[in-house]
Amino acid sequence: MNGSKRTNWRHTETWKELEVLKDRVPCFKGMSAMEVYLKWEMKTEQVFACCKYSEAEKVKVAALVFKDHTIIWWDQEKKYRKRFNETPVATWLEMKTLMRKRYVDAILPRKGRITRAMSKRIQED
Repeated sequence: MNGSKRTNWRHTETWKELEVLKDRVPCFKGMSAMEVYLKWEMKTEQVFACCKYSEAEKVKVAALVFKDHTIIWWDQEKKYRKRFNETPVATWLEMKTLMRKRYVDAILPRKGRITRAMSKRIQED
């Protein structure tokens, strides 16, 4: 009898630990600062490394913390995939790839243009 109580206690404690870890995933608002996204991704990776979420659960947990612009973007992404019979995002890697395209790759060309314009001005002076 004690063994089953101990197992149940451990199961309950593990569940509580996972809930705490889930709450440690920071929210992401989708600001246009590439560094903000990269820090969010790194922190989220650290949390996922501490728990045993499946790939599908990682996608769901990450989406739960989206706020502001990001929740709108994610909702549109899901609707687009459904409308055009594309498969839903099923893995954390797939989600990160989409997010990097949206929040990193989309910003880099702008930063490059700004840097080139600034260096051109410096050369002209």
